[in-house]
Amino acid sequence: MSVIAVSDVHLGSKKSNHKEFSKFLDWLVALEKEGGKTVKSCRKEILLKPPEKLILLGGILELWSPEDEDIKYTVQRSIEPFGKLASLKCEKFSYWAITMRISLTIWM
Repeated sequence: MSVIAVSDVHLGSKKSNHKEFSKFLDWLVALEKEGGKTVKSCRKEILLKPPEKLILLGGILELWSPEDEDIKYTVQRSIEPFGKLASLKCEKFSYWAITMRISLTIWM
């Protein structure tokens, strides 16, 4: 069984890995379309198969400190990868530990 776990992408925050995560999802979509890919590792050929399960462990969406202080742009850009996630045929799970964050910013 092939399982991929992802965490700490922080979509929406200034420290977001948005571009890398989006490229990773594009790679997974392509891997799924191709049915797998053979790669060389330590002089051996290994068949990489599309994941059967994708687990989101937490730190995926974070809108506490929006990029460029533009909340509308940040939200639009942050939800873009979820379309790619939805297109994957694998089973998806999310495990988000609930944490409380205190923000001194007043949103008006």
